[in-house]
Amino acid sequence: MTQPLTVKIAQRGQSFEGTVEVTGLRSTKLVSREGQASFETVAALKSTARAVAGRLGTTVQYVEPQRAAAAKRALRPARKTETN
Repeated sequence: MTQPLTVKIAQRGQSFEGTVEVTGLRSTKLVSREGQASFETVAALKSTARAVAGRLGTTVQYVEPQRAAAAKRALRPARKTETN
């Protein structure tokens, strides 16, 4: 079985960039058909990553940064519930 294609997703301002890591090769940025290395949405970036993985005959594994709202929830202590 082949190793999955690892794609690191990074937010750069209002856009997203994806870096592909293939074993034995240097890290490479994903580029759209229009030649742009930045994507408007994560969905567009993931669609391009799936297409590349399909051409290589493998699957995709994503490494995404934690979103701001999720990060706040992770830092907040759990609520205590009252029991009767």
